[in-house]
Amino acid sequence: MGVRCAGVFASRIEPGGDGPVAGSKERGVGDEIGSGRYRLVSELGRGGFGVTYLAEGQDGQEVVLKILSLLQLRGWKHLEMFEREARTLRSLRHNRIPSYVDSFEVDSGTNTEYVLVQNLAKGRSLQDLVDDGWRASEKQVRILMEQMLDVLDYLGSLSPPVIHRDIKPSNVVIDQDGDEISLSLVDFGSVVNIKYTGEDATPSMATMVGTFGYMAPEQFAGVADVQSDLYSAGATILFLLSGKPPFAFPQKRLKVDFRPSLLNKDSPRLADVFDVVERLMEPAPEDRFTSARQALDTLMGLNPLQPARSTQINISEAVPVTVGDQPTRPVPGSRIQLREDRDSLLLHIPPGSLSSKSAFSGAVHATGLAMIAYTALSSGSLPFIAFFLPVLAAVTVQQSRGLEDTLSSTELSLRRDSGTFRLTQKKGSKISLERHGLLADLHLISAVATEKGSETRNQIMLMEGAREIPFGSSLSRPEQEYIRNKIGMFLQLIPQPKDQL
Repeated sequence: MGVRCAGVFASRIEPGGDGPVAGSKERGVGDEIGSGRYRLVSELGRGGFGVTYLAEGQDGQEVVLKILSLLQLRGWKHLEMFEREARTLRSLRHNRIPSYVDSFEVDSGTNTEYVLVQNLAKGRSLQDLVDDGWRASEKQVRILMEQMLDVLDYLGSLSPPVIHRDIKPSNVVIDQDGDEISLSLVDFGSVVNIKYTGEDATPSMATMVGTFGYMAPEQFAGVADVQSDLYSAGATILFLLSGKPPFAFPQKRLKVDFRPSLLNKDSPRLADVFDVVERLMEPAPEDRFTSARQALDTLMGLNPLQPARSTQINISEAVPVTVGDQPTRPVPGSRIQLREDRDSLLLHIPPGSLSSKSAFSGAVHATGLAMIAYTALSSGSLPFIAFFLPVLAAVTVQQSRGLEDTLSSTELSLRRDSGTFRLTQKKGSKISLERHGLLADLHLISAVATEKGSETRNQIMLMEGAREIPFGSSLSRPEQEYIRNKIGMFLQLIPQPKDQL
């Protein structure tokens, strides 16, 4: 196809003859790939742009293959993240992280596939085990907690530190052999190895990466560092302790208030574990442990737990979950109407009104366009007409689109009781756009700038799976950031579907 991914895949380009022609027929069990080096055994999972397979190497060793299809990509960002995952895994050396084996491209002429090969992590995901009724003993909780913190200590000790950004039960694999139990951390598809302040986007247009309920509050603003992984680790350990996700517990001043729900005969023996989990899950990064090593030392009794910076968090001083100056406060003078309680969030953006200045400007603009059109048509000059009419049409469309955005209304409802959402946009009394679905399918909310022709528009982008749902283009940037963060904080309590590639 003439497209190459610079870096880790670029040096390994292989013909696409070993299996179905990519783009015409999907690969299946039994197909070979990588010039016959790997045979696909079974499908492990799939997403909107790639598939994960269990495969077998020529030496009989079982491996995991992630295959990313260029034809299925909706944007280059997925390819960049895929290459970053391969590059990072190739540099990691830890017995609780499945090691990098291989990476290459398969070019069929009609499609390019990017393939990442890793060793297989033995066992089952923590999510699947708990879903099937498994519960860890006190001893197993402590062992797995120590192993989790040990992995994060390793990642945080690298230069620069490696940040996973998506630690959760489905990305933790548990292997049991008699009395022995061990943990592996998998799926580095969201990894970064810098203090993340906007590698994927500028701070004013940040994109969230992570899973609601397990991601740290600051990740809602597209910001993450090693302490963000500590929060996710704490949330995952809470799931290990309780068998319930963090959103199943009440919140008290932005903190997950899990202790009252876990009080039982075993509570005294687990008091130190609860203390560590509570500190790991502090909403403000500065109130968490400074490192995984500090958390591990505290768990092992080597480092006494110090009081947090704040024993009581004021909502107005909580973690900055936005880029703006007023994270979740209404913008003064805004026409936005938002009502929220524990079970629902209802947003209404009424039509805007034209100021006298805007009306006068529009009238002058319309008069100017009319004069240009009259001059062009009355001149009788075909070149003159051919030049000015397309310009006139483009400018008119742009003006009408801006007016249309201003005079349109939007209603969005998010409901926990039914687990559904609905977004409706109207132009006057006529519905121009309607989307509805499950809250669990919403996985991203961001303020973005999009280009349509020569026009750049700021709007809010809600993602339902791979489908983009834009709205709010007539709002100011502070208004867009206010809505983005209110929705993001509400969705933090919503369970997400099983992970995909």
